[in-house]
Amino acid sequence: MTDQTESDIPHLQSEALFYGTRYSTSGGTKLTMQMPDRELADALDALGAGKRFMMVLVPINDEEEPDEDAMQALEEGKARIKRAVLLCDDKAFWDWAEEIRGGRLVQSKDEAKAALCELLAIKSRAEIKGAKVGANFLRLEEDFKVWCGRLKRPE
Repeated sequence: MTDQTESDIPHLQSEALFYGTRYSTSGGTKLTMQMPDRELADALDALGAGKRFMMVLVPINDEEEPDEDAMQALEEGKARIKRAVLLCDDKAFWDWAEEIRGGRLVQSKDEAKAALCELLAIKSRAEIKGAKVGANFLRLEEDFKVWCGRLKRPE
């Protein structure tokens, strides 16, 4: 590690608009972003395809300042996923999922994961990071905790 500060390290900097990702098993994840001018694109072209980069992405708001709310939402989403994993390890959740799904058995962590995804109408627990599915997960988690006596509903 060196004593260089960020301004001492030669770097490229630009604002970019994120459009999405695409994943393939052969090529990994590809990002699609739009930049407002050609300067960064020209610099990347000059460095050549296949060049590796270290990336630091900071979401910004309309005032061009770091968007702390977006980062907090991301951290909350990660925390919900961790709670979902723990929930699928909980045998009391297995019993609740059986009951709520009309008696269809849940006898393993994988079956609990499948039950959770079914109840939330999602394909992967990673979707719990999003605001809408995240809110649905929080309601489901609360319903489970009330059912098993770990939480009392406010009256």
